[in-house]
Amino acid sequence: MHEAVTLERAQGGGQGNTTETEIEPLPIDESFAVPASRAQLSRAAKGLTERGYTAHVVYTAAQARVLVRWLLPRDRSVFTAVSETMLISGIQADVDTAGDFRSGARPTSPT
Repeated sequence: MHEAVTLERAQGGGQGNTTETEIEPLPIDESFAVPASRAQLSRAAKGLTERGYTAHVVYTAAQARVLVRWLLPRDRSVFTAVSETMLISGIQADVDTAGDFRSGARPTSPT
């Protein structure tokens, strides 16, 4: 459970002249802890496809790694950014350290 935080702020430029504000934490929405169902994923992919986006649905990290390795260009720089999902799934290591891709995180030698 999160506790309320009390902030003190100087007011009016005088010494000892402060106001206190108690900030209550926002309630945690536990619905975000539940993975989307296959039906929800299919509906989202269908909606993206109908709007002109290419969408792929995979169900495991291994499937995602295979798909990403197939989709990413090997002749262009690829930047993975900072993503817990990319790190945990192994995709970030595939791109940044495997040597198959021109990683935006790795310095490249001039050609």
